[in-house]
Amino acid sequence: MMGAMIKKPLIDPNVLQQLERLGPDELELFLLNRGNYRGALLSATRMINEMRVNHNYGVLETLICGHAYLAAGLISASLKGQDRVGIEMDCDGPAGGFVVDSSAGGSVRGYLRHAPIQIDAPPESFDTRPFIGDGTLSVTRFAEGSKQPFTGHISLAIHDYFHDFEAAEVGTREVRFDCGCSKERFARFLAAMPIDEIKEIREQGPFPLRTVCHNCNTTYEFSESEIERAYQMSR
Repeated sequence: MMGAMIKKPLIDPNVLQQLERLGPDELELFLLNRGNYRGALLSATRMINEMRVNHNYGVLETLICGHAYLAAGLISASLKGQDRVGIEMDCDGPAGGFVVDSSAGGSVRGYLRHAPIQIDAPPESFDTRPFIGDGTLSVTRFAEGSKQPFTGHISLAIHDYFHDFEAAEVGTREVRFDCGCSKERFARFLAAMPIDEIKEIREQGPFPLRTVCHNCNTTYEFSESEIERAYQMSR
């Protein structure tokens, strides 16, 4: 039984032409003021478009979730080794919030809590505040070798602090839409279900059983014989 994240192809010729002009996505690291400040610039047009296509998002959903992906990608500049960072927003607006995470290796994945976003009329601007409302934003760092993750709550603001500083490039990193899910991992989840629940699926179906990864929207199907194997593993 094999299976991994499935990326739907980008087929819009305008998008493909734009991506060809822009080149690969990357995270560019630099220093300011003789090394006193560290910064990063993120180019992620391909990543955002792959996220949009895989999740079947419209313009508004792509805009809000895309902002979250960009934030996760930028924060990954501070990660190393097997570190990961997760960003979650819970809000009372129609978007409901989002869940995204990124790794030091440049993998970014995640989803909107409510999609499609229910709205009464088409948006008149790219201002996302009416669709987010009030809420909380948490950032959790999963450091390699640490026994417990660290979670903090932050507010983000952009100020023109660095207009007089000269920048020195440090290097670049890859960044991409990527998810570590697999059919094997979902099979283990099924085998770990309470025995009465997996038994009910085994006896009543439906077959094939379809499971969906929230982070990348990949669908994994399990046949009756595969469910039987999961049931035997759970006993």
